[in-house]
Amino acid sequence: MAAEASIPALIRRKRDGERLSDEEIERFVQGVTAGTVQEGQIGAMLMAIRLRGMDAEETLALTRAMAASGRALAWPPGWRGRLVDKHSTGGVGDKVSLALAPALAACGCKVSGEAVGAVGPGGPGGGGSRWSWWWWVPVVLVVLAGPSRSE
Repeated sequence: MAAEASIPALIRRKRDGERLSDEEIERFVQGVTAGTVQEGQIGAMLMAIRLRGMDAEETLALTRAMAASGRALAWPPGWRGRLVDKHSTGGVGDKVSLALAPALAACGCKVSGEAVGAVGPGGPGGGGSRWSWWWWVPVVLVVLAGPSRSE
């Protein structure tokens, strides 16, 4: 069995145009989310990816690893096909969310959104559980929420 390549070795390989395996990409993402990969290493990997690119399989592996790195919410079955997520709501220069969310809600959709730094955990002003904001979706139909630290 071959030894695992170090994070710097993965960065060098990507810098040199090599393809990273699904397992290597997953390990890198896990290291980033666990805080074991240094900020400079993250920047170096991102630069290597930007300069050398990723093939479709690498992109899929990165997307899956990132999606699996957080906590997924379980929505009620009755919302299937009616739940809409609008990424980056309420950000600086956002001209879409405040018009789009109510329009979708008027059509019967449940709308959730993520506003970086705009809303504290538990809704405006913070103070609640990290996941308490989702309780409001069936009540008001639209929730624009921001990320917080893991609990």
